[in-house]
Formats: sequence, C-alpha cells, structure tokens
Amino acid sequence: MKQKFITILLMLLPMLASAQTFIRTVDKKNFWSESSLDKILAMDEIPVNDSRRIIRIKKSDIVLLEDMEAGLKILQPDKINKIEPRAFNDNLESFLAKGKRVYIPLASSVTQQRWGARQLRELFEESDYWELVGCEDEADFILEYVFEEKGRDKANIVVTDRMGRGILYTTQLSANDWVPADAGKESAEKLFKYFFLKCVCKGKIKSKAKFIKNPSPKTFNCSYNVRIKL
Repeated sequence: MKQKFITILLMLLPMLASAQTFIRTVDKKNFWSESSLDKILAMDEIPVNDSRRIIRIKKSDIVLLEDMEAGLKILQPDKINKIEPRAFNDNLESFLAKGKRVYIPLASSVTQQRWGARQLRELFEESDYWELVGCEDEADFILEYVFEEKGRDKANIVVTDRMGRGILYTTQLSANDWVPADAGKESAEKLFKYFFLKCVCKGKIKSKAKFIKNPSPKTFNCSYNVRIKL
C-alpha cells in the first residue's frame, strides 16, 4: 500500500508543480494565471489571481507574459517602459537603492529554478522596496535565483547590470526537498530573508560585500561576494 501511495504521488508531482504564467498589464500591475501561454494567446479575456479571488482581464490590456516553462512573450512592444542601460557605478548602495527597477528571470526547464524565481518575484513585489518589472528593457538591474544540483542541491542570488557585468553573488544555501518546487520556494525564502531583509534593507550591503579582484566563473563573474549566515 505504501509503495502504491508513493507511485501515485510521484505521478501527481508534475501537476502540483505545473507551469503558470506571469502577466504585466498596461497600468503596470502584475498578475499570475494558471493558464499556459498558448491558452492565454487564444483567449480574449484571461482569468488571473487577484489576492483571494479570480478576476478576468482583457488580452488587449496585457503588455507581456512570461510562462514559467515557455518563456517571455511581449504582446505590445510599444507599451514597454524602456530605460537606458546603466553600467555598475562601483557603489553597491546607490546601485541597489530603494526605488530601483528589478527584473527577475522566470522561465526554466528546471522545476526548482522556476519556482525559486517565482517565489522571489512574489516576495519582492510584496516588499515594495524595488519595483518589479516585466523584462530587462525596463530594469535598472537583473536579479537571478540560481539553482545548482552539482553535489548537494543549493541555490543563491546573482545580480548583474544591463551591460552584462556581474555585480554580486551571495552565499549558496541548501535547496533540498523531496518536492522539487518546494526546494525552490523554501531556498528562495531564505535568500530573501538573509540577503534582502537582513542585509540590503538594513543598509549593511557595503559592510557585508567582499571585493573580488579577479572575477571568474567560480565567482559567477561577479565583482563582489555577499556572505550570508543562517
């Protein structure tokens, strides 16, 4: 009986971690839909999650979509609020200051990766410290959730500027869980807490960051390492 239960649960796991779609509207509101990108493109009105209820929005009001598996689709390029890319100014405090615009890449073929990224999107939007935008062209910088399964599963945050320069990476934290989606979400919550809430928000980024003289793939090609402790 136990083996049968495990088999059924394993069959359900892909459904439990099914892809969902991020939606950004003309008026800069962000929503999540349980519909896939293909289904949304065939609809005139799309059901989305709005707090504790489901509402419908017109496809004509949508600027872009990012499916957790299929990737980014811009429906109205002329409505993208583009800003000029700015290179890192070697001042972490001003580069990551409150009010900056951040893009968090979402789509991935790896379950932990996409659910970790989604969790970070939701947490950063709730914090209202930075503005969560829908694509790189709207962002001051890029913040990535990075999942790695070499050895023991782990994850960290990597920040880059729009010019492709690695700015900082954090300590890697454990990202282990029997359910892959939960591994992504739980590790993202820890990274948010210890990097963002306890470091960035408290004005400790300068004191916590260690300068890297010779960035390399081992350091995610970043200029700074931010050590975080649980």
